[in-house]
Amino acid sequence: MPISFAMNPLGVSNKKGVWIIRQSPAANVTWRSVAYGNGIFVAVGYSTIGGTSNVMTSSDDGVTWVMRVSTSAVEWRRVTFGNGVFVAVGSDAMSGTTNRSMYSVDGITWTAANLSTSVMSWEGLSFGGDRFVAVASTSTGVSTNNGASWITTSRTTQNGRGLAYGDGLFVSIGLATSNYIWTSPDGNSWMVRTTYLPSSFMVSSRGVSITFGDGKFVIVTGRTSGASIAVNANPTNTNWTQINAPAQYWWSGVAFGKGIFVAVAREGTGNRSMWSKDGGNTWELLPTPADNDWEAVGYGNNRFVAVASSGSGNRVMTMDV
Repeated sequence: MPISFAMNPLGVSNKKGVWIIRQSPAANVTWRSVAYGNGIFVAVGYSTIGGTSNVMTSSDDGVTWVMRVSTSAVEWRRVTFGNGVFVAVGSDAMSGTTNRSMYSVDGITWTAANLSTSVMSWEGLSFGGDRFVAVASTSTGVSTNNGASWITTSRTTQNGRGLAYGDGLFVSIGLATSNYIWTSPDGNSWMVRTTYLPSSFMVSSRGVSITFGDGKFVIVTGRTSGASIAVNANPTNTNWTQINAPAQYWWSGVAFGKGIFVAVAREGTGNRSMWSKDGGNTWELLPTPADNDWEAVGYGNNRFVAVASSGSGNRVMTMDV
């Protein structure tokens, strides 16, 4: 029998534009990614004690969560939804398994899938057109139409650290001696756009995120001099607009919904979130109810949901918009 958890602090309502802590479904899971589809939220991660496949959770509303069983004890890094299916990818560093992908129609029961390469760590995942595409921390990419059967793509060189789809284009962030942008119309054939990101960006596996909304791509990442946001409506050219975030944190997750970009961070005191209501041009800090390491944020049904890798029973928060 699945165990469910919920918490809404006494006297706190679901006021729009306010983050509310929710009881996380497990105290020892490092939550890394969250997605929405088919009327439910799904979050994935890995256990800090290792050796367990109970690193999946789902929720109808982002408030009450039910633990689910993943296909193996993989470090699940990314989950997304498309074409009626949830797909997750991860790293095999904990268990050595080759089943570093899984898929689910309902977000409850999951089926293992073998990726078409022995690459260990998958850092970017997105759905666009008719397919899922994943990029790895090595020079590899894969794609699938259904989550069950993957093929290796032509992507080579430069570590993939984030991936999003919008306006007919997959856009990925690469990490090398310079920061790179990769673009692809189909997830199979890629073109590198060298030095398109500002040199002040600190791209890492746990400090960069990209999303698409309002006709443009938005990247949030770490900082050296404040320029930790980049915005571009056409990533095939060099016109990325550099924007200073209102606080120089490690911004690790960004999502778009209802005309608003929302980002979360792994640093800060009482303000580990920010939002933009004007297409990513200006950003405002938001109060957060816990100084957890907020890793990712997702949107669905007029609600943003953020998940964290730290905290004591409070690794989820929601905000209605």
